Order: sequence, then C-alpha cells, then structure tokens
Amino acid sequence: KIYQQGNTEQAMTLLAQAIIEDPRNIRLPLTMARLMVGEGRSEEAERLLTNMPPEQRDDAQTKLLRGEIALLRVKEQAPSAEALITALNIDENALEPRYQLAAHYYVDGNYAQAMRLLLEVLQVDRQFQQGVAHQALMTMFTVLGDEHELVQDYRARLRDLFH
Repeated sequence: KIYQQGNTEQAMTLLAQAIIEDPRNIRLPLTMARLMVGEGRSEEAERLLTNMPPEQRDDAQTKLLRGEIALLRVKEQAPSAEALITALNIDENALEPRYQLAAHYYVDGNYAQAMRLLLEVLQVDRQFQQGVAHQALMTMFTVLGDEHELVQDYRARLRDLFH
C-alpha cells in the first residue's frame, strides 16, 4: 500500500526490515525484487534473488522471476528493436539479434513474435549461449500458463524440434 501511494523508498525500507525479521518468508524478497524491477532497478533485483538462500533461490516463483528479469535485462542492454530488425535484414541467420529482438517482444507483450524468434534460434543452435532461448521459452510458458493457446502450440513445436 505504501508503494502504491508513491513512497517507494519507504516501501523498500520496510520490506528490507521485514526480510531481516522473517528471513524464511520467500514472498518478501520476491515482492521487493518485483518492486525493484518496476522501478527500473532490474540489476539490483537480480542480485537480491541471486543472494537468497539456496532453498529459496531454487523455488519455482524465484526461478520464474529470475527468468523474467533476464529477458528484461537483455532488452535493456540490446539495441533498439528497429536496429535489430535491420540487423536481421542484413544477416537473416544472425542469432544474437534474433534473441535480443525476442526479448524486446516479450517485454512489450508480443508473446507470439517472441516465441517464434526463440524457436528460430533453437532450430539453428539448441545450445545458443548455454541454452538461453530454451530457458526464455520455458519462462514464457510459465508466465502464460499451460492452457494458453501459444503455450500449447509452441510446446508441440518444441517437442517436434527435440525429437
């Protein structure tokens, strides 16, 4: 509620105190990380999640948020979507701009385009950057849920690719 009233720093301070008082409550650092992301502090959020105790770091919600932050960070560090499209027009086989453009699309809510590009990366190199395209797809599947039409479609496509 404090955050919704615009008192970001006070909300962060209260969350930090709550984390110290109740270190086993996984919801507290996840909430703090989400607030950090909302404030454009994704690097700090990523550090917070990385420094959680192992049992919390391996939690499904933590992994999901880390996956979302990873895609956000790719977009933040990548050239503009327009520059990436130009790069792909010059070299249609380039994987890095394809992956970066997928991150742009995901963060902007264009899940179909993001998934299409990630699948294209996987079709060329399944282990591109230690499997980041596959990890990104798994994050998107989790975010959208098993019943989502895109998830069902791209799970089938992924299955066909790997078998």
